[in-house]
Amino acid sequence: MKTLQKLDLRENTIGSLGARYLADALRENTVLITLILRDNTISDAGLEHLANALNTNKTLNVLDLSWNNIKTSSRRHLTNMFQCNQSLTTVDLTGNGQGDCAVIGIATGIRNNKVNLTTVNLRCNRLGDEGTEILCQALQLNCSIVTLDLRSNEITENGAELLAKILRRNATLTTLLMGNNKVGGNGAKYLANALHNNTILNILDLSGNNIGPIGIGHLSLAFCSNMILIKLDLSSNEIGNEGVQLLANALKQTMSLQTLDLGINNIGDEGAKCLTDLLKNQTKLQVLDLRSNRIADRGAEFLANALNQNRTLKRLSLWQNEITDHGAQRLMNILRYYHQPIMLNMYENRLERTNVVRREQMHHLIRNRELFEESNFVGLSISRRTTSRMFADRLQIQNTQSMNEEDFWLGLYGTNELFSRRPDWS
Repeated sequence: MKTLQKLDLRENTIGSLGARYLADALRENTVLITLILRDNTISDAGLEHLANALNTNKTLNVLDLSWNNIKTSSRRHLTNMFQCNQSLTTVDLTGNGQGDCAVIGIATGIRNNKVNLTTVNLRCNRLGDEGTEILCQALQLNCSIVTLDLRSNEITENGAELLAKILRRNATLTTLLMGNNKVGGNGAKYLANALHNNTILNILDLSGNNIGPIGIGHLSLAFCSNMILIKLDLSSNEIGNEGVQLLANALKQTMSLQTLDLGINNIGDEGAKCLTDLLKNQTKLQVLDLRSNRIADRGAEFLANALNQNRTLKRLSLWQNEITDHGAQRLMNILRYYHQPIMLNMYENRLERTNVVRREQMHHLIRNRELFEESNFVGLSISRRTTSRMFADRLQIQNTQSMNEEDFWLGLYGTNELFSRRPDWS
């Protein structure tokens, strides 16, 4: 195969022996650009073979070694690989469980000016603050990293303080993903102070960090003067309606923001009310996620009124709230005359009648766009928590077909977008 540029072997249990065969091929290969070996039980022995081969390979740009049980004993192999290889731009070491191994190997590559790494994924590696410190020391000397994924790494406010220092100096980092750590309100304050003068970062994920309303207050002050932020994820931070009020006031001035995730924040109807001015005044916001926020009909009314004056929103998630037929009908009345297609997720609210937003009533709204719906949506099964969702797309309506829950969610948010959320259906 002299033309194969991408090889995806994820979840094939190739093991160390399979990795050895691949390594032999990589020594001679001059066309392969992307190699995905996710979840293949490669372990230390297999990594040694691959690392030796990549010492001399000059074409591979993307390497995915996530979920492969790579342990501390492989530190030397990773270090050698990143010292020698000059072609890799994207490396994924997600879920290898031994933070010191992954981070030291990556840090070696980051320090090496000959290596052009731009995207580094160290998610789920238990780095902690110690691993974060090693990484930050390397980042001080780096001029190439654009995307850094540190989600689920047990990073506390101390690690956040170290990363804040990097944000003050780094001139290339545009995406920082720190969801599901332990940053807290104090850590948010460190990051906020760094963001005041940062003119590079445009994607920030701080979801699941127990930031609370006080931490959101610090971040809001930074967002007031930020004109480049495009995507912001603050879900699962218990900010409440107090926090969302501070945030909404700040983000009205952040005219670049396109995607905002405030899911699972207990904002309720009052929080939804706080967002109305944001929806009326924000001229760039396209995606708003308010899932699991205890929003009821009153909140739906506030949102509907705001949407009546909004001209940019394309996706709105109200999944798992407390909206009844009345609130849903109010939203439908507004969306019937909305100026552009909009994707609305109302899965798992409190709809008693399936005909509130049923296909016949939505036909004129979606015109020639496709409406995906659950097989029981217009059917015989009527329950208090009816699965009621719409997904409009530019396809002919006669192609309408049933879509399962996971497919719908991926259809709504996409597999590659920052704020993808797939519910736990178990």
